[in-house]
Amino acid sequence: MRNDAAITRVELICVVTVIVILGVFALPVRIFPRKAALAQSCMNNLAQLGKASAQYMADTGAMFTSASTRSETWPLVTQGKYIAGWTVFRSPFDRVTDSRPLAGNDGNARIPISYGINGYLFDRAPDEWADVKEDVIFATPAVVKSPGSPIRWQDDAFADQNCRIFPGGSGSAFGTHLDRGFINVLFADFHVEQVKCEELSDDKSAKGKVRWTGAVERP
Repeated sequence: MRNDAAITRVELICVVTVIVILGVFALPVRIFPRKAALAQSCMNNLAQLGKASAQYMADTGAMFTSASTRSETWPLVTQGKYIAGWTVFRSPFDRVTDSRPLAGNDGNARIPISYGINGYLFDRAPDEWADVKEDVIFATPAVVKSPGSPIRWQDDAFADQNCRIFPGGSGSAFGTHLDRGFINVLFADFHVEQVKCEELSDDKSAKGKVRWTGAVERP
């Protein structure tokens, strides 16, 4: 005799189908808060780097040097005295790989860093960009921006090196979040915000030149 209480194969398939559909709709909802949290963590790192840089310049009256001497690189002069440990130098978007390990064999001395400073700012007096501090990019994640290629962190950017960035490259699809269209930027007045990749790459327009080189027409 047929057991009417038993779940038929068709009913089971329908239930599984409904669960799968609900899971598909719920997945983006779960992913977005995670990516937003990573973006906020990255922005917090940049804010701490900005605070440390401001303190360094207040103490020394100078900007970081481009000298190759390891003891004078910006990560080493900020770590320890102005920033405790190396975790702030590593973006949550920077995945752990063989070329970018979480820590080196010598402890934490060679943790790859994820952030670089605008190469045009080395060796310049801090007041040289004071009047355009809202526009000049001070620091931003150190990524390789190859046209048509996905984002790639600079493999040679380690904690004992001067990691710097320059404008240019493709303006599309190299960001860290929001469909890879945005990247976090620390500006010269030490505020942090999300910037479109196309805007970040621009160094040709008047605004772009001001942002990257501080080049502004004086009255």
